[in-house]
Formats: sequence, structure tokens, C-alpha cells
Amino acid sequence: MTIIEALDVLKANSVPKPSSISALREPNIVVPYIPSIPKEQISEAEKEVLYAARSGKLGISINEVASEVHENAKDHGWWDEERRFGELIELCHCELSEALEEYRKGQPIVGTYNGDDGKPEGIPVELADVILRILDMCGRYGIDIGAAIAEKHEYNKTRPFKHGGKVI
Repeated sequence: MTIIEALDVLKANSVPKPSSISALREPNIVVPYIPSIPKEQISEAEKEVLYAARSGKLGISINEVASEVHENAKDHGWWDEERRFGELIELCHCELSEALEEYRKGQPIVGTYNGDDGKPEGIPVELADVILRILDMCGRYGIDIGAAIAEKHEYNKTRPFKHGGKVI
């Protein structure tokens, strides 16, 4: 099934938009909407659309974002000299620590605010910095992070409940 076919199946299975609902009504009687698409076909279509979303077929891919993030870092001088891999991992740890510090200061988990200099601050911003650092690394080293995420997610779905026996 192609992505276009999958989207058509899901569109055909959706409840009509309000402007076309009148076709389903008789005077003072609502005719129930009964999907005509088999559940198996809907399930296959949903999987195809999810795969397309993960791989960037529905828009910009995470690998394209990684490339843009890396180009921006280069344009701002962060790659004028080669950086050690360990240093890059340390910088990811630092951003996570900054998120923890925001939490320790009592900042809300979902809230952001502007610092005195107008810079966005808060836990979501620090988490975004972690992701940006990782994407910069992926752009630098040519890591196909989209494929790695999809592969790892699919594997994780096969793992047993609370696998590994760890407490946290």
C-alpha cells in the first residue's frame, strides 16, 4: 500500500466533515455512520502513515533537521575546529543538567519564560538544547537518526513489560 492509498483509506474511513453531514441526515433522524473499510485495511493504512511520518515522507525528515542544525552550528563557528566525540556527549549531559537545575528552581515542567536578555529558558528549552546537540552530532557524523529511532522504537515494542528488572 502506498502512502497515497493509505491516506485515501483513512480519509474514506473518517466521519464526514460538518458541511457534508447533512447528507447523512433525514428530517429529525440522524443516520448512523458505518465505515465500509475493513479493519485490517485501516490498520495497514495507519501503519503506513505512521511509518511515513517517522521517515519524513509527510514533511521534513528528522535527518533534514539534523542537517540544518549542523549547518547552523557550523555557520556560528562551533565546528571551526574538529570537536572530540566525548566533548559532544559531555555537552549533551550539560544540557540535561540545566533541565534538572530548572526543575530544582521550581520551574514548571511544561513552561518556558524569557530570561533578562530575552533568551528562552525553562525545562522544555533545555530539553530542546539536548535534542539540538544530538542532531548536530548526527549531522556531523552522517548518522541516519530517523532510521535509528524507527528501528529502536520497533524493537522496544517487542520487549516484555518493564524489561530488564530494574527499579527505575
